Amino acid sequence: MVKKQYEATAKNYSELADKLTVPKYQRGLVWSDKDKQEFVDTLANGFPFGSILIRKGDKGMYTVIDGQQRLTTINDFKKNPEKYWSHLDEIEKYKEFQSLSNTLVSITDKEQPILKDFFSQAIIKNSNEFDVNKLAKGVKGFSDIFGKSTNDLLDNLSRISEYIKKARQDLEKYVDVDNIVIPIIEFTGPEENLPSVFENLNRTGKKLSKYQVFAASWANHLITLNDTQIEKGLIESVINRYDRMTKARDNIEISDYNEQDIRKGRELNLSELAFGIGDLVINRLKSLITAKFDDDDLRDEYGFATLGIIVGIPNTKLSGIAKKFKEREIESNLSDELQILDNILQSLNKTFERLLEKPGMISNKQKEYENGLSKNFKILSYIAALWVKRDNKVEQQKILTFLPSYYLVDDLQNLWKSTGDKRLSSYYVTPSDGTPMKSYSLPVSQSRYKSAVESWIESDKDNASIQIKSVVKTIVTMHANLKYSHYYANNNVTSTDFEHIYSKKSLSEYYSENNIPGASVGNVMILKTDMNRSKHGKNLYDVSGTPDPEVLKNMVYPPQEDFEKVKQAIKNKKFGTIRDLILKREKDVFDSMANDLSIR
Repeated sequence: MVKKQYEATAKNYSELADKLTVPKYQRGLVWSDKDKQEFVDTLANGFPFGSILIRKGDKGMYTVIDGQQRLTTINDFKKNPEKYWSHLDEIEKYKEFQSLSNTLVSITDKEQPILKDFFSQAIIKNSNEFDVNKLAKGVKGFSDIFGKSTNDLLDNLSRISEYIKKARQDLEKYVDVDNIVIPIIEFTGPEENLPSVFENLNRTGKKLSKYQVFAASWANHLITLNDTQIEKGLIESVINRYDRMTKARDNIEISDYNEQDIRKGRELNLSELAFGIGDLVINRLKSLITAKFDDDDLRDEYGFATLGIIVGIPNTKLSGIAKKFKEREIESNLSDELQILDNILQSLNKTFERLLEKPGMISNKQKEYENGLSKNFKILSYIAALWVKRDNKVEQQKILTFLPSYYLVDDLQNLWKSTGDKRLSSYYVTPSDGTPMKSYSLPVSQSRYKSAVESWIESDKDNASIQIKSVVKTIVTMHANLKYSHYYANNNVTSTDFEHIYSKKSLSEYYSENNIPGASVGNVMILKTDMNRSKHGKNLYDVSGTPDPEVLKNMVYPPQEDFEKVKQAIKNKKFGTIRDLILKREKDVFDSMANDLSIR
């Protein structure tokens, strides 16, 4: 008979509150505000809830293996109970307070939120004092009564104070946090079984990503980094991640984590290394990747996939990275490999920043990029193709020359519409059937470009639109940078907008019912902001400061007679004319970019 590796018990929350840590391989918080509210309601009703799985550690501390969402929600409620009174109007004591206030003064609808906020803040203060100045400033009636005689003021304050005290008592009774009885399962098995236990526990519910499973499996695969700037950066990325995790969990500590020890020993486990590499990729490729500072899942995806590229493991078999790491003795050459990767990333970003940077934004310290054609595996395939040719600078330069055309054409043909694991792997792993690896070292052919553009325009033909989408902004930005961005640079333009050529105002009433692609590539351009604001639905021929004919030609700006045709088409309800003019310009825009994109 197999010996069980757990014991069931129960503990009051107060017994656990300051004795909890979270293992490194635990995922970040995934409960929504609704999830948290429902759990607090469960506690308030005295209903049973799922057990917490812990393991006893050193010095009386416990590691949370499963249940961190529940514990963190309890912590949050204890610190910020007012957040969970989401339906404040329905709470009896607030109704009474509201009724009392209405007997004292007349309160308008606009003043009701001020009254509610005052009540919410007052009930969570630890003293019996509260700031009546908020009421005096925000509610005219209270301002008047607080200016009355001292006896009246003291009487009113006393009545308000009494209700606040009662409400505080109600809040304390709502959930008696310290005395919540938490069902506990204490894991008593060996520590090396913890990642497997964690993985099995999370097979249902909010499923773990494959990267979180790897993090659990590789927790003890340690790597010592060197003292290079890149490796220091990886360490800082990991430390920043753990700091964010700690704050998000209401300062529940992370077990086996010490900031000073990591800095001094420069030791990361394999999953931490992957995360750090993902952060490096995102930070280097700002022109191609837009990421929130706390999007750890995206950093995991880029990091693990890039690590797979470095060791030559297909993206569908990343679980073999640890074994391959040892076989190829990657650690001994890691500094050199990371430097090569960094060089690739910087070259890649340099190639695309001049193509995707929004023109005419020199007043902004932070550059703006339009990268609506970027897909994660698509960008990773660029890294993979350059990595394969890391020892051949000539071939790398060819790839960098042709990548912008692939960036556009692959999206026009929707080649990366799915996640693309197998497609990504084909750029750095020789297929088992003997076919050659894919590459970006040859130019996109004219026939393929023509076919892709025709297919795109055909799909756009009946696409009624007026709001400009990210994909269109990206293509328009590429066109502007290839053909007319010098106009903005030479004229010291400091701000630009995306603008409809045949005005949004003139089309907004008709586009939907008549399938007018009003926000397609054929009807959008980049225009300097001051000219855009002065245009007011007119065209560039009718405003001062119109660019010279050569610039208009590069913009593929329609001739004056086309605007008259649109005007007449709207008048006569011949909307097919407008659609044809927009799609004709769309084709002309793509055709004008072909040579600059090295289409051959």
